[in-house]
Amino acid sequence: VNVSVAAPIVALTSPLVGATANVGIPVTLTATASPVGSANITSVEFFAGTTLVGTATTAPYTVSWTPTVAASVALTAKAHDSNGSSATSAALSIVVTAVPPTISLTSPTAASTVVLGTPVTLTATASATGGTVTRVDFLAQLPGASTSTLVGSLLNPPYTLTWTPTVAGIVSLSARATDSNGTSITSPAVNVAVTASPTPTIAITNPVAGASVVLGSSTAVNATATPSTVVAGVTVSRVDFFADGVLIGSDSTAPYSVAWTPSVTGTVVLSAQVTDSNNNTATATLSVPVVVANAPTVALTIGGGSAVIPIGSARVFGVDINAGVTTGVVAIDRVEFYYDGSLIATDVAAPYNYAFVAPDQAGAHQVFARVVDILGQSTNSAVFGISITSPVGAPPSVGISSPVNGAFGPTGTIIAISGTVVARGP
Repeated sequence: VNVSVAAPIVALTSPLVGATANVGIPVTLTATASPVGSANITSVEFFAGTTLVGTATTAPYTVSWTPTVAASVALTAKAHDSNGSSATSAALSIVVTAVPPTISLTSPTAASTVVLGTPVTLTATASATGGTVTRVDFLAQLPGASTSTLVGSLLNPPYTLTWTPTVAGIVSLSARATDSNGTSITSPAVNVAVTASPTPTIAITNPVAGASVVLGSSTAVNATATPSTVVAGVTVSRVDFFADGVLIGSDSTAPYSVAWTPSVTGTVVLSAQVTDSNNNTATATLSVPVVVANAPTVALTIGGGSAVIPIGSARVFGVDINAGVTTGVVAIDRVEFYYDGSLIATDVAAPYNYAFVAPDQAGAHQVFARVVDILGQSTNSAVFGISITSPVGAPPSVGISSPVNGAFGPTGTIIAISGTVVARGP
């Protein structure tokens, strides 16, 4: 007896005809299956090509399948029943494609400026769909080149490395990501300008051009310095000062200045060199004559009245220093005032004067002033004659000249007494 057992009925319902899938992204496979007669569906198997990708034993018959390669794949479902019969659905073809990873070059930014020979940080972000990023390559297309050159590669995040530009001009930078499916994609190019190392600027502001300085006298050498603005964040590190190539001082804070005391006469070349935070330098020079100092000059003046001064009256002694002299002079240290050859006052600050009060010394006297500069050079003014007089109506001055104070004489002896009388008024 031949018994015919009817096979179950099975159909693949998802995905739909003409659907696409992506490598690494799960796809839901769904089938309908029904037995014939009294049999039961025991399982439904799902195949991608000839490869079993999953089995469902209860309705709804669904499994998840993750494609691993990009290709056209024929999907089928095979139903089994309790009678041991099986049937396979009609094949459903789908196209599996590889989804490329994503990548973006985040540093440097477009249109930025970088410096030739200075390391630049390259940074990229990358991610993969249906896989992992296995490598990120950094590329640079140099000026005049038709293709890009590999700068460096990284296998793991963070995707950051340094690149030192070797050619000036516009350079196109990009990053290329490769995922575990073997798919690669390159980021949009970022153009940067590579410039020759920008230099700071500097100028010597003191001494001024054409001015001379005095041998042995301390002179301030001043300079102004500014960094280049081509590259953001660059600052002035220091300014070094030189005299005929010999370092005389450095200053790292504006205003930039050092004190210099010339030790030889003749023309000395002063130079100031600025160094910025990128170690770029620039230099300014100035030729300066060094001359021997002229001794200061001084003239005594008397203010507040005539040169005839009553006892107890005041006159202001003043001075006129370096009148008409404009070169070869140094700073004044002090002015001294003398009366009959004796120092009576010293003034160390301009306008250098002294309030003279006539002492009780009627008669002719002499006064003069002495000026002393910071090098110790001094000059006396011409001697000025003054006349000290007694006030009008003053009583005469009387004194005993003999015997002297404290002398002894025998008893009964005649002693001669002598005296002086000086008129103190007209």
